[in-house]
Amino acid sequence: MFRRIKDNLLAHGGVRPFCKSPNKRKVAVVLSGCGVFDGSEIHEASATAVHLCRKNLQPIFYSPNIGQTDVVNHSTGEKIDQPRNVFTESARIARGDLKQLSELTVCDADAIIFPGGFGVAKNLSNYATASVSCALNIDVCRVIQDFHAQRKPMGFMCISSILAARMIPNVVITLGARGTEPGQSPEDWPHSDALDAAVQMGASIELQGVHGISIDVENMVVSTPAFMYRGDFYQVFTGIGRLVDQMECLLRMGENNS
Repeated sequence: MFRRIKDNLLAHGGVRPFCKSPNKRKVAVVLSGCGVFDGSEIHEASATAVHLCRKNLQPIFYSPNIGQTDVVNHSTGEKIDQPRNVFTESARIARGDLKQLSELTVCDADAIIFPGGFGVAKNLSNYATASVSCALNIDVCRVIQDFHAQRKPMGFMCISSILAARMIPNVVITLGARGTEPGQSPEDWPHSDALDAAVQMGASIELQGVHGISIDVENMVVSTPAFMYRGDFYQVFTGIGRLVDQMECLLRMGENNS
């Protein structure tokens, strides 16, 4: 029944894939579920898609087809005994139009972005429980290694920057600030322990505010704090926009050097 509804909507233009065109450069957007506490941060993922389309870049959504590590009732913060699938949940954000991460090759996209959310730390990796010694999903490892080897731009936001710290030696990233800086409060940066973990992994950390970005041209990595900061939607939206702007610059730089 639902498949017929979706097919009917597609036939009449009611559900459209994100700004698709054969002439647009493609950016893989890797999702980790749906919802900040056990999947992708929805507003970060949405802002990513909006800003990509604004720059005439085509987002292509991917997700691993695996079970969620846990499921959280987002109204209470409590875990519930209800198995869910990361791919199925990610389809909510992608409006049903996504591919399995295992299918993504470096030839399929010109760049790649990882939105944040606890799904990064629970489903794309086990950082939530293993911290510095965390392991990454096998396909997450593969695509980061492959895009890095081909010098294709990679974007990380919020806690997803920890993936870059774990995979790319000496990478320069931002995970925000510690909250001890002038004019800052520790309450504004509730996840600042991730900065120390990233340093232990071998990354170099740049302290940035919610609007800030870190650019590592050598590794073709751009990062922004996003909801590592206890800010509002517009602040996070602005920072993600700056990340996408810089990734487009890296894409053009790569074209000029090719």
